[in-house]
Amino acid sequence: MAAPSQQRLVVVSVSPQSRASLAARFQLNPTDTARKLTSFFKKIGVHFVFDTAFSRHFSLLESQREFVRRFRGQADCRQALPLLASACPGWICYAEKTHGSFILPHISTA
Repeated sequence: MAAPSQQRLVVVSVSPQSRASLAARFQLNPTDTARKLTSFFKKIGVHFVFDTAFSRHFSLLESQREFVRRFRGQADCRQALPLLASACPGWICYAEKTHGSFILPHISTA
């Protein structure tokens, strides 16, 4: 156990995809899987375990707002359609590095 001045707050976020994969692998329902994961993380010292489903919904709402704004202002706006959005940071990184300035105007800011 670390001294109080050296302790850190440990937070884990679990995506619905990860939960679903584990549930399928171990033949559990998603609720039981979430409970078991939370219990496991708490036993190893994690302070908080969060589900990222809420943040996914929030991101989708923000992407929707951005699309509507771009669609309505497409005549006088330099931001291009189509609007490309992804919840996968790896895809965004790939797109930015391989297609650069060609694809950047199409990527959602959300």
